[in-house]
Amino acid sequence: MSRSILLALALAAATGLPALAQDLPLQLQWRRTPDISMRQLIDQGFEIKSATSTTESIAEARYDTITYLLQKGSEVYRCLEGGVLDNEGTLKSQVVYCTVLVAPYDAKAKAAG
Repeated sequence: MSRSILLALALAAATGLPALAQDLPLQLQWRRTPDISMRQLIDQGFEIKSATSTTESIAEARYDTITYLLQKGSEVYRCLEGGVLDNEGTLKSQVVYCTVLVAPYDAKAKAAG
C-alpha cells in the first residue's frame, strides 16, 4: 500500500474515533465510598494486602500518594492517601478516600440518570 493511502486511512480512523468514543460507555469498576474510612474497614476485619507509594514533582512542591488494597474474602477496597508538600516538607493539601471494587458499570449512565 502506498504511503498516501496509509496516511488517508489513519486520518479517517482518527477522525472517527472521537465520535465512536462518545457512544461507548465509560466502564468503571471502583466506586467511591465517602462514608467509610480505612480504620473502619480494618475494624470490620479487612486486612491490608498491599501498599504502593508514588511521588511526583509539581512546580515548587511534590505530590506523594500511598495506595492501600484491603481485602476480606471477596470484598476489596482501595484507599488512597495523597498530599501536596512544599519544598520544606510542609503539608499544603491532602486527599484521603476509599473506593470499593464492584462489577463494571457505566459511569456516564450514572451521571446522566
